Amino acid sequence: MDMLNVLNIRQRAFTLTEAILAMVLIGGFVAITVPMIGKVTSTTKETTTLRNAQALASTAGQARHAGNTSVSFAATKEDAIKLLSEGVYGEGEFSGTRFHVGLDAGEQEEVAEFVDFENGLMTFKRKP
Repeated sequence: MDMLNVLNIRQRAFTLTEAILAMVLIGGFVAITVPMIGKVTSTTKETTTLRNAQALASTAGQARHAGNTSVSFAATKEDAIKLLSEGVYGEGEFSGTRFHVGLDAGEQEEVAEFVDFENGLMTFKRKP
């Protein structure tokens, strides 16, 4: 019976070959998935920046139509983005309405690549 117990113990343990094969398979899986996760993160960040740029251009148009001229008279694109990030108010019927897109300083820099600012008008552009 002692011999049967020894055989049962051997059959329950992994051999060196099986352990190495398992490590190779896990390593291959990790090598494939890690770059994919990095790409998804990068794509998500770019999509968020594009959506922020669209929101910024749309908000600039809404503020302009509500009578706010501070964005239109901004000296630079960066100044206009900063104004909209802090918030501007409409005039007349819209005097209590605040137009703003909450962006931090880093997001403001990223969004600047995707908007044009000419003649006081801010427009969205898909590619920088």
